[in-house]
Amino acid sequence: MYDLIDLDNSLALRTSEGQLLNVQIKEVALDRLDKFVKNCNLTFAVPARVYKNIEATKLFGLDGEIGEEFVPEGLDDDKEVEIEVGLKRELIIRLFQEASDRAPDDEDLELAGLVARYLLQLGDNLAESPFLLTDNWYALYVQQEVPIPKEMGEGSLKMGGKTVWGHRFEAEAEKEDLEEEDEGEIFTVMAGFFEEQELNYQSDEDDGVIVLSIPGEPGTWNCYCEADEEQRTCKIYSVFPLKAKPEKYAAISELLMRINYRVSIGNFEMGYETGEIRFRTSIDLEGDRFSKALMKQLFVGNIFKVEQYYNSILMVLIGEATPEEAIDNPELSLT
Repeated sequence: MYDLIDLDNSLALRTSEGQLLNVQIKEVALDRLDKFVKNCNLTFAVPARVYKNIEATKLFGLDGEIGEEFVPEGLDDDKEVEIEVGLKRELIIRLFQEASDRAPDDEDLELAGLVARYLLQLGDNLAESPFLLTDNWYALYVQQEVPIPKEMGEGSLKMGGKTVWGHRFEAEAEKEDLEEEDEGEIFTVMAGFFEEQELNYQSDEDDGVIVLSIPGEPGTWNCYCEADEEQRTCKIYSVFPLKAKPEKYAAISELLMRINYRVSIGNFEMGYETGEIRFRTSIDLEGDRFSKALMKQLFVGNIFKVEQYYNSILMVLIGEATPEEAIDNPELSLT
């Protein structure tokens, strides 16, 4: 499923040398399944002279191999060039999560709209964000408007070609489609994903459970992945290493409610009988197939959220901050 939004806004990107590159954003497109984003692409326009400099300096991974239909030497210097770029996959989940978390509570935008607005806000503030760094986007397609042959009448059309990254992008998409046709058993896909990522785990295939330890930046916790083949569901739980004491239940409950109000995928929860705190992401796969790409979205999105709010939870547990202080200052150092 594609989610896209048409734009006509200026955006300031930044090269690895710190130079600004102003482009005119035309479109933000997300390839997604439900709320799980697989790819994030931008289409923007630049003057022909700027494009020539982009290609000369190999920004966005451009190396000149663009296909026979598009000849850089034959560019019309009076017309803009459109470039479609794709974000590095390891940054897609983070971009979507940050864009969603910073959305005003009274607005209901489509996913592409959230991402577009967040990128424009970062650009307006000239933020040093990885999402504005040209090295983190790969050029997929390049095109320019050209006049149609006179014998066909008056008018113009856009001609262009795929870059080497565009060819790789399409090849990977075809490979994923084939994998999704072959995959489907939820437990098998989960185990295959962890093996592909070379992550150590323990499993119980009879119960459909995989357990692994997550050495995150703020601390270490256990992650439980559960496959229910009969109900066609996959659930992932990250369990906080410390339990809440009864006298902290009220404060932790308030903190988790404050966090959940900001989170768009998954939720934090606490067991009142045990004080266990965990973050859950899940998906209902009835009528659909499961794939490693979708498993990555579930798993990485889960881990990212726990890392983001780990210190906030810890500060409230040990009495170093109130729920309101902790959620607004997750980087506070612990004393």
